[in-house]
Amino acid sequence: MENLPRNLEKDVGHFTPPKPSKKKKGWTLLFVDAYGKTRRIRWFRTVALLWVFFLALAAATSACLYFLYTFEMEKNKYLASVLQRSAQRVTSLEAEKEALMLRVKILESFDEGDMAAVREMPSETLPGETASDAEVAREDEADEAIAEPSDAETDEISEAREPVAEVPPLAEPEKPLRIDAENLSLSYKKYRKTLNVKLDIRNVSPDSDRVSGHVFVVLKSDDMPENQWVTMPPSNLVSGKPSGDETGETFAISNFKTLKFQAKRQTNPGRFKTATVFIFDKDSSLMLEKNFPIRGQ
Repeated sequence: MENLPRNLEKDVGHFTPPKPSKKKKGWTLLFVDAYGKTRRIRWFRTVALLWVFFLALAAATSACLYFLYTFEMEKNKYLASVLQRSAQRVTSLEAEKEALMLRVKILESFDEGDMAAVREMPSETLPGETASDAEVAREDEADEAIAEPSDAETDEISEAREPVAEVPPLAEPEKPLRIDAENLSLSYKKYRKTLNVKLDIRNVSPDSDRVSGHVFVVLKSDDMPENQWVTMPPSNLVSGKPSGDETGETFAISNFKTLKFQAKRQTNPGRFKTATVFIFDKDSSLMLEKNFPIRGQ
């Protein structure tokens, strides 16, 4: 027969209560309907925080976009006002230019002969006499004056007569300058033995038309023979000038352009004292010849 109390004491002495399991902390949202049924929504806190974060981010983005939009609108208003003032200035300058061009054309159309022919002698009309009567009287006086002079008068006229000098023909007006060269600079790279020339060409045409052509630069010195001059780009010289038939550095400008030239295998750049720029148009006609002094390198 078993000893139950003794076995019970043994079991009670060896009994260890189970340790409670650690539960994760978290928020749970419960919905209870009218019938007592519950619906659980886990991760409520995380979802709520995410919504708050995205709302704050959207608000910050909207504020940044609003400030950027306001800044761009102010900038566009300022640029529009500047553009309007510039357009008004351009309109006034164009009107002034047209007026000046009209004056120049009027002055060019008159020479000394035309100006002398324009001068008129004042005519006097007696009271009671009409203009036609005065003209008839002047014609009669002119006919009497044209009558054959006497012998004494003829002698006096022949003695006073002198040979009339021939009037030289008027020189043709010079063509207006259409293009100009400026800001020429020369540099030398010793380790490469190359000469570099840079210059600006500017459209100075009165009518501001587009100008095209090609350019040569000749480096020379007064005490240097012509066969030692350096032409950039290389070209044959005729009487110290490029012929223009060969193509130089081409350009087509409305305002201005910077051109660069290079000559290789040059060892003594100090021997050049003058740089002459030759600019030809597209028909190989010389438009400009301009000298620039070269400072010591």
